[in-house]
Amino acid sequence: MKNSSIFFTVFLAITMLIYPTKPLVAQDVQVTAGSNRINIPPYIRDWEAAADLFFINLSCTFQQPTQIVLAIELTEDRRGRIAFGQSDVVYVPNAPFQQIITNSDFTHWDTWDYDESLKNQIQRTGRLPDGVYNLCIEVLVENNPSPVADFCYLFETFLPQNVQLIIPDDEQTINNAYPMFQWTPIPWTQVVYYNLVVVQIIEGQQPQDAIAINDVFFQDVYPDENSVIYPPTALALEAGFSYAWFIFCEDEFGKRIGENNGESQIYSFQYEGKNQANIKDWRDSVKEFTSPSYLQNASIKDDPCPSIQELINSIQKKLKLARSNYQKGERKKAEGEAQAKKGEQDAKDAAKALAEAQAKLDKAKQQRDAILNAINKKNGASIVKPDFEFTKGALIGSTNGGSLQLDAGTSLFIPADKIDDWLKSFNALRSEYEGYTKQVSEHSKTVADQKRKKKDGETDKANGTKKATEGQTEMDVAAKEIAELEQALEDLKVIAKKCGDIIKDLKAAAKKASSKLMTTGVKVDGASRGSGGSGSKANQHANNAKEKLKEAENAFSKGDYALAEKLAGEADEEAEKSKIAAQREDCYKKAKAKVDAAQADLDISKDRHPKSDHSAAESAISSAKKTLDEVKQAINTGDYALAERLCKKVYEIIDFDFRPKLSAIKCNEGSTSEGVRILVADYQVGNIYITTQLTPGNIGHEMYSFLNSIGDPLGINASVDNVYKLTSVGHAYDLYSVWAKYYVVVDYVCENGQWVTKNMQSTKTDRKIYFKLEKQIIQSRDLKKAMLEENNRKLYNSLGAIKKDEIIERIFKNF
Repeated sequence: MKNSSIFFTVFLAITMLIYPTKPLVAQDVQVTAGSNRINIPPYIRDWEAAADLFFINLSCTFQQPTQIVLAIELTEDRRGRIAFGQSDVVYVPNAPFQQIITNSDFTHWDTWDYDESLKNQIQRTGRLPDGVYNLCIEVLVENNPSPVADFCYLFETFLPQNVQLIIPDDEQTINNAYPMFQWTPIPWTQVVYYNLVVVQIIEGQQPQDAIAINDVFFQDVYPDENSVIYPPTALALEAGFSYAWFIFCEDEFGKRIGENNGESQIYSFQYEGKNQANIKDWRDSVKEFTSPSYLQNASIKDDPCPSIQELINSIQKKLKLARSNYQKGERKKAEGEAQAKKGEQDAKDAAKALAEAQAKLDKAKQQRDAILNAINKKNGASIVKPDFEFTKGALIGSTNGGSLQLDAGTSLFIPADKIDDWLKSFNALRSEYEGYTKQVSEHSKTVADQKRKKKDGETDKANGTKKATEGQTEMDVAAKEIAELEQALEDLKVIAKKCGDIIKDLKAAAKKASSKLMTTGVKVDGASRGSGGSGSKANQHANNAKEKLKEAENAFSKGDYALAEKLAGEADEEAEKSKIAAQREDCYKKAKAKVDAAQADLDISKDRHPKSDHSAAESAISSAKKTLDEVKQAINTGDYALAERLCKKVYEIIDFDFRPKLSAIKCNEGSTSEGVRILVADYQVGNIYITTQLTPGNIGHEMYSFLNSIGDPLGINASVDNVYKLTSVGHAYDLYSVWAKYYVVVDYVCENGQWVTKNMQSTKTDRKIYFKLEKQIIQSRDLKKAMLEENNRKLYNSLGAIKKDEIIERIFKNF
């Protein structure tokens, strides 16, 4: 055995040879990596399922067809290497080649090797630890250990902070039967499903114990929402009880996200409001709200519409969630079917490839073994068990035969005198033997790979079928719920519209009545303040208005808005009558004061002018007093229109009948004039246009020429010319009025008991001319019309002696 062992060492040195091959050289290879996400989730499930986390862009060109492999290494700043994986061989033709690989592709490579210290943690938590990671990609060419291209992508993963509860605050006491729950949102790039859980606390329990032990009182899911009103369709909160509540967060796959397994802290609150009737299911609430009797006693004081709307909102949220669940089930079914189909096809392809590989393997083995058998037979060598007893010769095992390939559990025995011959024979056929040996190795690997792929395909088919079935079940459940919710929505929308119409009409009537009450209240208040003392007619109307207004307010409080509006209208009428009565009573007082003053003046005149005849003045004042009595009687009977006419008549009698007659008596008994009075009379000459040049001619210049042609009877042409010269440098068209003022001196003389004017004197030196801007920036096309139809009409009225048509004709000829 010792001699044999020495010989075997020599044998190995002879037979074990390695022939390296020269690697291919790439002309151009580029690889880059990136992400479509702002935040990279740390969960392995997201890496496997969400294809938009990472992308690897491979672009290369080789001189000849080349086999390459992509190697990916994931490292973390503090922990070093986390995982390493390698793709299958990629066959690249001698042409430009490009391929995009996503994370859902490379995470399914079966060559991944994880750091053992983190592997269990990652498998247990399903996520990578928080940290700064580097994803490095290398492109390797066959038989070349150095990468021909590489790229690293740096990113950070972190577990988002969990939600913080806001309201109800911890240990807060509330009275609202439908409180608002609010919490802070968490930063996440995908939809976050916030689960609100409310649990009733039994006396003596801590909130944490209640959450852990007691049945759920209320639970619902709110996608991407961080506030919600406790729905009326849920179990009603019971007065005097305390409740614990918290939020937990899930992603679209139903996996918890955030710290503390996605759970917030636990808060509690106490409800002290009135005990509400329990509504255990939204279906019961729908039945209640859609019953025919529900709206019979609807009123805006107890508006049922908000309750219906709250239920509609709640059902819409449930419907949104149910549709989301249906879509998730639909996606799950589609993914399962695709997985099953792909698995089935993969298994078929693998089975076919396996059969072909097995046939090639069997043939290569036969060819390889035929060569060895021929050599052994020629040289007296034989295949024996490893424990074969021999004295002279060499025993080569299946694990140390170098190029020689033996089945496990066998050895090759070569007699000592045949070793040289056997080596010569083997070396002569060595190249052929090793060729078959290499084929056996390659086909064996292919067989193993295809067996694994066949098994994987069958597993994928089974898992995909199961997943598709689960997805279909989820779709069926969601579809049933969607149908129920949609029907409930339709029923509720009908009743909500009826309710809305009822409340809308009630609110419109209430608004109208309220507005009438408000405006009437202001009038009644004003009437009360201005009604005068008690006993007056205005005061009577004001009191009536107050009583009517009280009746209207009482009707409004009872919800009888039509009656309230009617009574408010009657109060308004009384307030208006009070106002008018107060005006007539005030008119009566002023008229009476005027008559009393006239009577006093008459008495004075009788004392001063005893020789004069006062009968006419006395008759006038007697008539005024009689009319004044008629005013009072009209006010008392409520005939305020007559009272107004009679009151005016009193004024007219005093001003036009009594006063002139009394003045005439004074004039007749006097002989001297009261002096000279200066009166000012105004005459509007007309509107003229004064501006820049206007083709053809110029209005201002033509007016100046025209006034000269007719002799300028008012003497204003000099002023017109001056204004024209000042404005002719401008660019706008402005319309002016020209005014002339005359100052007249008059002597007054008493003749036959009447004052008359004598010696009226007028001097042109006392005349003044004024210009007034009537219109600024008038269009040129309107100038002629303005000049002819308006300005000269007024000019004609002032000149008088010249016919309007003649003036217009003269000016028009100048155009």
